[in-house]
Amino acid sequence: MIRAFLMITLLTGMLPSTQLQAAELVLNGSASYYYLTREYYVAGLYLAAPEQNPDTILSANTAKRMQLIVSTERWSPRKWAQQWQNNISINNDNLSADTQVQQAVMEFTQFPRDDLHRDDEITVDYQPGGNTRVLLNRELVIESSGVELFNYLLNTWIGKLPPSREFRQHILQQDTSAAAEQNRRLLLTHEIPAARSQLYSRWLNAERAAQQAEQERQQQQARAAELEAEKAELEAKKQRQAEARRLAEERAAREAAEKLAQQRAEQLRLAQATAIKAQAERLAKAQKPASSKASNSKNTAKSADTLAAEQDYYLQQLQWQLQRQLEAEVSYPAWAKQFAQEGLVEMDLELNRNGETFNLRARDDSVAKLLITEVQRAVQSAATKIGINADLEGQQWPLSVRYRFSLQGAEQPTMAMPQPPKSLQVKKAPKAQQGQLRQSYEDVQRERILNTVEYPKAAQILKKKGLVELQVEILRDGKLGEIKELSNNRHRELTQALINAVKQNAPFPPLPAELSDSNLQLKVSHDFKL
Repeated sequence: MIRAFLMITLLTGMLPSTQLQAAELVLNGSASYYYLTREYYVAGLYLAAPEQNPDTILSANTAKRMQLIVSTERWSPRKWAQQWQNNISINNDNLSADTQVQQAVMEFTQFPRDDLHRDDEITVDYQPGGNTRVLLNRELVIESSGVELFNYLLNTWIGKLPPSREFRQHILQQDTSAAAEQNRRLLLTHEIPAARSQLYSRWLNAERAAQQAEQERQQQQARAAELEAEKAELEAKKQRQAEARRLAEERAAREAAEKLAQQRAEQLRLAQATAIKAQAERLAKAQKPASSKASNSKNTAKSADTLAAEQDYYLQQLQWQLQRQLEAEVSYPAWAKQFAQEGLVEMDLELNRNGETFNLRARDDSVAKLLITEVQRAVQSAATKIGINADLEGQQWPLSVRYRFSLQGAEQPTMAMPQPPKSLQVKKAPKAQQGQLRQSYEDVQRERILNTVEYPKAAQILKKKGLVELQVEILRDGKLGEIKELSNNRHRELTQALINAVKQNAPFPPLPAELSDSNLQLKVSHDFKL
């Protein structure tokens, strides 16, 4: 449960240092927190008795306190939010199921209304059976039930990705160096600067004063309608001008970002075109001179333009395969959703014939790091699952991918399946062979699906069994279309298990070029037997 400090202050006032130390905790370890070579604060972890085991420290039965003394001259609210949001998200795998704890985490990353200064003190305190309390200069800022909030914050120090290995070691076991001794003295003897006393109260009072001033302005407007109308019109004009400037700035920034993206896209396409031209020239030179007999046949050597068109098709086919597989690999990071992060990630890279990626770089660095990192992970995974045409020359190729993260579920940028040039176009098979080609394709895809079906453990324990039949639509380019249930199995989890196996294998390979079908209706059945 989160309670605003203002109500607490009216009842209890400042929390004296003697009250903070009533739990008789001892300093377990201390360290200095650095970000990009800049020291931001001195950290101290207090426990009832020295302890090095993180599981014991994180237990709800352990009394504990985190103490942060700001050591940088100024720490802006924006920097505070960026650092804590990133450190919390990378050190905690799961979001709390408790919405009040979720709100407390968000409030912790956003509570500073103004810059923190050197010697400001942030304390996070927990007593077994009680609540987690966050205090700024010994004023209560946040109170959350249980130990969850405390552990989310403590994991940024002792979790899987702490500020550094040395930081984690020094928090879990006191260092004996001279610098550590200096940190200990600072933590144990620290006094709040008089000028920074009741800082949070002053922030809240300023907000309340602003609200009150707005109310008075509205009252004055009611008392002097005509005069206020002129003022309102003037203010509206200023706001319209400010809004126009803001929109113009946003438009300019967007156009600049789009221009940069277009330039990088053009650079990518130029690099591809250059590589294709060089490959085509090498292939043309490598062709043996046609003999007089061959010159009278249809087996004449291909021109450089024809070879270039074919190489371009193979490269665009590789680009399309990578993009399609990427969309199946990406998962929206939970912490990115928690912090309302969204946007289009466009990334350039190089791929070699072994399925390895190099030089991954986002075109727009302003997109949230969590989203860029997820696309990097997904493209590396996708690259290992696509096939590279043996006729594509070279060992390494420049490519690009894109993925739109949208909290409203906006559609992904589309990329149509490339069409082969005239020299590679395949004639449709005779009607007599169409059925054989269709059956062969269906048999392979059906086997892939059935090989990945997993019998739900809970269904096995409850002895649930039976036949599940589905009709699966596969589009021309291999995308998964509609899935229909052909059987009426009374055990929904068995039907879902087969549906999951279908989705796990999507997207499917494109339909054979010799087929005239625009899509296929694949029937898949699996008998779940104990």
